Amino acid sequence: MRIRWTTPARQDLARHHDYIAKDDPDAAERVEAAIAEAVERLADYPHRGRPGQRVGTRELVIADFPTYIVVYRVTETEVRITRIWHGRQSRSRN
Repeated sequence: MRIRWTTPARQDLARHHDYIAKDDPDAAERVEAAIAEAVERLADYPHRGRPGQRVGTRELVIADFPTYIVVYRVTETEVRITRIWHGRQSRSRN
C-alpha cells in the first residue's frame, strides 16, 4: 500500500524536529527517523494503529518515543498521514 504524507503532517514532523534540535540535534534525528520508519511499516500493516479519536482515523504510537502519535487514514489504495502529535499538544487543530 502506498504512503502519502499530507502537508500538515510534513509540517508537524519538521516542527517537532526543529524544536528538539534546539537542545539536541542528535535526538531530533533519532525521533524523526523513528517516526519515518514506523510510518513506512504502515504500508504492510495499515491497521496496526489503534482507532483514532476522530471517526475514520487511526493512531500509531511510536514505540521508541511513545509521546509521539501519528494520525492517519486508510483508504483502498493508500495510507494517508494526516498529523503527527506530541502527547502534550492540544489536538484542537486536527
